[in-house]
Amino acid sequence: DGAVCEGFDESQPGGAGVSGPNAVKANEPIEKSFRMFGPDWFELPIFKRQRWRLRFELRALLSNRDSLDFGLHSIRNAQAVLADVFADSTELYGVIAWPMQASESRLLSESLDYARYLRHRGIKVEPPFYSRAVASQYHQDWATINLVAGRIDSSQAPLAADPSINVEFAGGPKRAGWIHLVSFDRALIANVYDHRGMDIIGLDFHRMKSIYQRHNALLSDFDRPTFDALYGRQ
Repeated sequence: DGAVCEGFDESQPGGAGVSGPNAVKANEPIEKSFRMFGPDWFELPIFKRQRWRLRFELRALLSNRDSLDFGLHSIRNAQAVLADVFADSTELYGVIAWPMQASESRLLSESLDYARYLRHRGIKVEPPFYSRAVASQYHQDWATINLVAGRIDSSQAPLAADPSINVEFAGGPKRAGWIHLVSFDRALIANVYDHRGMDIIGLDFHRMKSIYQRHNALLSDFDRPTFDALYGRQ
């Protein structure tokens, strides 16, 4: 997994220093995501960043929220949606968002630790990597959010449900950041924010309506009236 870090010069803030064949590049695909989805799309909750949006309720109705069955149920629900939504996507990226306080100098090291963990779980975020530190507009505790992006194969998209959810369960990593799946050819972004749910935003009404119809049973009941108004009642 050492290849994940190859090319990152952590002495240079924001990945400004580059070296090696996997050197950090400063514009694409992060700049492309800004152009498509807006400069703040990565800020949680992404649910609020686009008109065409969906929120899925992943949790099982179990009495013990910390049980293994609870976590596995949530993961399976998220995986089913991600497998369908990103099937055969030809331009899919994993974008790691890592928040930092003003007093912190870290930019790449901890986000790359998380990238290593993703590779350990089977999500091979491929070089070249792209990095950018962006000021947070909505969270007072965070001065900046460092974004690190790498290409992933669409077949690995369902695996993103696991590291995003299992942070709250025994054996999961202590995660300060989060991962987004960004598909440029589908104009979609997905984020499993924790064991409770997952958000998907998109630019194409018809594609979002199709997701709404296919996975209606998993939609958040609290937000269902909003979705019915946006996409039409079942």
